Amino acid sequence: MSEANNKELKDKELNIEYQKIIKKYGSTRIPIIIEKSDIQLSHYKFLIPPTLQMGNFLNSLRNKFKLSSTEALYLFTRNNHILLLSLSAKEAYNEFAGNDFLYLTLKKETTFGAL
Repeated sequence: MSEANNKELKDKELNIEYQKIIKKYGSTRIPIIIEKSDIQLSHYKFLIPPTLQMGNFLNSLRNKFKLSSTEALYLFTRNNHILLLSLSAKEAYNEFAGNDFLYLTLKKETTFGAL
């Protein structure tokens, strides 16, 4: 098997395990997977309340990292659309989810007049 096929198989197995966890905690949470990130994350899978706004979710991610005041975080959907932070998790899931998960990309940019 090629390395790409092994990765796909491993991802499918992890997703099956993740789906079991979701069923255990009920369907009241929104499953999110951060696929790519400029920042090293301790974990890439999240179960968040459906009423939580994506801006609050991004803020909780930002609080986990020591970012300077000139650095900003952005969330992108799988098809490279920037995610509106005013959306609730449920609205974002209904609009952008694929294969039972909301796949997002987290990007860090130096902004706000920094050199």
